[in-house]
Amino acid sequence: MRIILGVVAAAVLVLPVLSFAETHTLQTYYPSPTGIYNTVTVTSNTVLGRNGGIVTVGSKDNPNRLVVNGSVKLGGTEMAVVCGTANEGEIRYNQSIKNLQFCDGDSWRTAGNALPLDLEIETKVAAGNCDTVITVYCSSGKRVLGGGIFAGAIGGSGGIYVRRSCPTSANDGWVGLSDCTGPALSVNVYAICARVK
Repeated sequence: MRIILGVVAAAVLVLPVLSFAETHTLQTYYPSPTGIYNTVTVTSNTVLGRNGGIVTVGSKDNPNRLVVNGSVKLGGTEMAVVCGTANEGEIRYNQSIKNLQFCDGDSWRTAGNALPLDLEIETKVAAGNCDTVITVYCSSGKRVLGGGIFAGAIGGSGGIYVRRSCPTSANDGWVGLSDCTGPALSVNVYAICARVK
């Protein structure tokens, strides 16, 4: 009798281990309202901060929209990509000139240089007389960067007084107007122009 009870007790102790193995399914939601993930793998589109939050990499409690504590490497951008309205605001690293560039919706600009590399700077001059408005215009497609007025030799006593020296209202040239207290040989108005957006 003791032998039978011992065998039954041993069977009871072994059976729960052998016959009660189960599979549990836990349903989770991403993104969760709160939570910490050690690893997240995304196989399609990812939206972060969709409702106005911030995206922080490497730190927390920062008011900026995107914070990366550490270096960021830009790479894989084809230099043949044309800058246009569809990719306005994009940035890239141009390895050939060793500098960052950004797309302004029309062309790639070099970061730290508000002007394009192909400025095509020119100086235009128009001659005239005192008491006459003299306007000198930039070549087509260029804007004025600066200018001025200069009087040639004054005969006898007298001088020149600048009444107006400013860019045209369309920023495509320079306007000069002067008074002379003696006969002036000539008055020149200069415009410094460049192809600037």
